[in-house]
Amino acid sequence: MLMGTIQKPNLRMYFSRKHKLETQFFPTVMSEERFPLLTRFLHFVDNTNKEIAKRDPKLYKILPVSEYLKNKFQKVYIRGKEVSVDESLLLWKGRLSWKQYIPMKSSRFGIKIFELCDSAGYLWNFIIYSGSGIKLGCEITKDTDLFSTKVVLSLCEKLLDSGRCVYMDNCYSSPDLFQRLVQRTTDAVGTVKITRKVMPIDLKKKLKKGEVVSAKCGKLVALKWKDKCDVSVLTPKHSDEMQPVSRKGGLEFVNKPTCVIEYNKYMGGVDLKDQLLETFLLERKRQKACYKKLFNHLVNTAVLSAYILYCKAGNKKAHQLFRINLVNKIIAKSHGQNLEKRKGSPSDTDMECMRLTGQHFIQENHKTETYKVGRRRCVVCIQNEKRKETRYRCKNCPGTPSLCLDPCFEQYHTKVNY
Repeated sequence: MLMGTIQKPNLRMYFSRKHKLETQFFPTVMSEERFPLLTRFLHFVDNTNKEIAKRDPKLYKILPVSEYLKNKFQKVYIRGKEVSVDESLLLWKGRLSWKQYIPMKSSRFGIKIFELCDSAGYLWNFIIYSGSGIKLGCEITKDTDLFSTKVVLSLCEKLLDSGRCVYMDNCYSSPDLFQRLVQRTTDAVGTVKITRKVMPIDLKKKLKKGEVVSAKCGKLVALKWKDKCDVSVLTPKHSDEMQPVSRKGGLEFVNKPTCVIEYNKYMGGVDLKDQLLETFLLERKRQKACYKKLFNHLVNTAVLSAYILYCKAGNKKAHQLFRINLVNKIIAKSHGQNLEKRKGSPSDTDMECMRLTGQHFIQENHKTETYKVGRRRCVVCIQNEKRKETRYRCKNCPGTPSLCLDPCFEQYHTKVNY
């Protein structure tokens, strides 16, 4: 989580001992050898368990984590009246049979995730797209052939019959879907393609700027409004009523359909979530296993959801400070102490004084699985851009630096700039 806040080009730089690159927190919590080892063997399911593989053959390695977090998102917070449905794209450029290309997204290539969010960016439900054979697991989708309709009904299944309103773009909107939602006491507002089936012919005629044309069938209203370009909207909630909206700092007023105003207000939940996550990315660009990148993305989304609920409870704290405080609490719980406010921790001046005036004793480096002989790189040679390894270190200096016996040991304890 802290690596998402303090971003560096590669993992080794987080554990660097060079003065200009060093971040002392990371090697204090975990060694450079341990972190990639744990990342390498990160796993969530037993590969011999055939039941999980049958449920979703392509995503079974991440299935327990995604199902657990999905249930938590829905259990912890019950959504209000307005929700939005859209797709998000997780960057992935490796080989993957269900990799998608969406030119309108910033990532363009990646794993597509259908998401249901509120206007604040809280993720309530999601479906990871894994190809044409994806199982949506919703009974009400069996009598329709349109995939976009199945996706929306699956995401909204637990919110139907409760008087809510679902906002969506023209990839999902259709008269058939809206009729189904109305039958389940659920309103919907969305931009729509005029070429959809059963759309009225009146919407195809050309309009001048500011003009509106509409058609009604039962409770559904299809509306076309000419702004800079044609905007077609389908809604059972609104009429063709217009409302004045200020532009250019209140110097100009323009009439807009009420349905377009509400659509702009509540539709951007998924885009807002992606925007808030972009600053604190946990998932690195290059990872060999897609399920590990999905895991990092889901954890990052869980942290964002916690922050949104924290703000909804009336608290005021910056997103960055919330994440740093969360990391500090987790580390304090596992280490039994607060590493940011550690009692008796020497300052930089005290450490420099200990290095130059204290008593120093030679000690051999400990042997590990990676370093069977116990050899480490000499800190003095590193500063002088030399690659030299040694078996010895100073026992009493902070951090127990590895040092060559001659002449680095003497230089390190007698010179300020060694």
